Amino acid sequence: MYCSVCGAEIEKEANFCGGCGASLTQEEAKDIQDSNAQQEQQAQQRIPMSSAQRENSEFTGKMKLISKQFFHFTSQTFKAPFSVSRQINDRDFTSGIIANVLLAFFISFIFYLMMRDMSSGFVDVPFFSTVFQPFFYILIFLTVFIAVNFGIAKMMKVDVTFRGVIAKFGSLNAISVSFFFLSSLFGLLSLNTFSTFLFFIGLSLFGISTVVLLFTLNAEKSTNEGLDVFYGLFISNLTMAVIYFLVWMSIFERIVDEVRNVPFGMF
Repeated sequence: MYCSVCGAEIEKEANFCGGCGASLTQEEAKDIQDSNAQQEQQAQQRIPMSSAQRENSEFTGKMKLISKQFFHFTSQTFKAPFSVSRQINDRDFTSGIIANVLLAFFISFIFYLMMRDMSSGFVDVPFFSTVFQPFFYILIFLTVFIAVNFGIAKMMKVDVTFRGVIAKFGSLNAISVSFFFLSSLFGLLSLNTFSTFLFFIGLSLFGISTVVLLFTLNAEKSTNEGLDVFYGLFISNLTMAVIYFLVWMSIFERIVDEVRNVPFGMF
């Protein structure tokens, strides 16, 4: 409420204007009280709504920002994968995580689509065991691979963090993810030839990324000390080959045990 004489703002429950000293009539005082009561009521009504809206707007804003950053992350990688991966650092950790997670999911999902098409409806292909179990296995493999390369980077005297390696590997995999996404889309449309073709392109690009990662890390060396990248590749490939062998031996033994437990009457 404002004074009708000087226009100064009048405080709550005041009997005269603090600006010019003019006294207030009973009608003006009542208007002030009514105005203050109305403002308090509106404020009380806005509190629960504004807090809920604030939470929704903050979540929406974060999702928009993450999506925008990932789109920029991927588009820049397409222009110059190796050069951009060298510039990637801890700030791009979230985008790197998203790229690696999408890589694991799309590979699993494409295998599911292929198995579903090969079964031709005669066999029910379970979605969970065909998609989510391999998805978690691939995530574990990617995590181990990143950890191995991080260890080799330290042996090469590269000043990099584990988050930075994740971000760099994610940037290199961004192109593969794009091809896997298109492969999934064509697979859902039953365009199997295009889907398979794009899938193998994605796999080839992923294979290149696993090799280029160490060269990207080696390019950040500020000294000639440390392990040479040639031996770094040798250690990386040898370590992953041993892991492959142990995993496949475990799977093979599991299959053999299941076959042995099958009654002969089933054949």
